[in-house]
Amino acid sequence: MLVLLYEFMREMAENIECEIETIVNFAKEFSGANETYPTYHIDSPQRVKEYVKKANEIARYVPGGKILDWGCGYGQMFFLLHKRGINVIGCELSNHYRCGNLVDSLGLDVVFLSDSESLPFEDETFDAVLSCGVLEHVEDINVSLKEISRILKTGGFFFLYNFPNRFSWTEFVSRHMLNKGHEKLFGMKRTIEKLRGYGLITIKSCYDSFLPLKLGFMNRRLRAIVDLPLYHVVDHFLARIPLTKYFCQNITLICRKR
Repeated sequence: MLVLLYEFMREMAENIECEIETIVNFAKEFSGANETYPTYHIDSPQRVKEYVKKANEIARYVPGGKILDWGCGYGQMFFLLHKRGINVIGCELSNHYRCGNLVDSLGLDVVFLSDSESLPFEDETFDAVLSCGVLEHVEDINVSLKEISRILKTGGFFFLYNFPNRFSWTEFVSRHMLNKGHEKLFGMKRTIEKLRGYGLITIKSCYDSFLPLKLGFMNRRLRAIVDLPLYHVVDHFLARIPLTKYFCQNITLICRKR
């Protein structure tokens, strides 16, 4: 029995390492001056591991059924969910889609959107909808949430990852010192209340990414530090301390449609 368990765990670890290597190699091939959407968020094993954790979490909540990867981008989450045997459908704005991405590598298609709000699916189509760095970029968040609630089945899940925190210290520095950062920021409490208004009841909430993860994009020496496993261990620790967690970069919410 122990031998079988060991073999299973070893096989799982090998599969994950293979997934990480595939995504990192893809990002390095796509990176370049002509890319309008940077790949620094998936061009190192440590960063890709963050997406692996998200995919594993989704698989625990929704082991079967159909999931919409809303705004699938380069397809890293689509790729990871598909590898976990999940029936995932991707959608993306037609003018943002980059041919030859990870979705294309699987030989699968995505649904192209004419705008960021309307979703061309029937009512209660999906068992889950994933927003990973997408909801904060739509023109009208209320319209998008109404659409997400509409296409979700009763009891279905809404996974909200990489949602920019209003009180993030890194966002403050980006805005006031670097003239960068997200255009829209959100608070945990108000976001939970807004989601509830669309029948999406939060069952898990947390903060993540206290330490800046984009430094590597600015400087090679800083990149070497950010890519250290210890850097991410410290980051995860600080994201769970009662005081520092409120100043993390992102909000994570998992909701269920009532």
